[in-house]
Amino acid sequence: MVVEFFEEWLKEQALSSSLPEEEKDAAEIAYFSQARLEIMLDVDTKLGDSGLGAYEVLVPSVAADAPLLGHPQRLSFVTYVRTSCRWGGFPGLEFEHTRPEEMVRDLTTGLLPL
Repeated sequence: MVVEFFEEWLKEQALSSSLPEEEKDAAEIAYFSQARLEIMLDVDTKLGDSGLGAYEVLVPSVAADAPLLGHPQRLSFVTYVRTSCRWGGFPGLEFEHTRPEEMVRDLTTGLLPL
């Protein structure tokens, strides 16, 4: 899926670069100035709601732990993976008032620390 998303981004970048300069705005120029990989859907999109679409990382990245573009908490990729694993694959549970503690325990039992 990541490869398909990247190929689509490349097509959109090519289309954007073929437009006359006066038809581009600053946001579009910035968006296509460095390659992006969509690596996971955002939580709203995963739930079938209208969301931003995906979390992205810039490539190449000089960061050892690339920041996730579009994440509301501005987490890095590794921090997001750690949080996801801590909550049994459901990182949003961290913010819920009532949590399915037994389910999370079942999903996380036996995981090695990250």
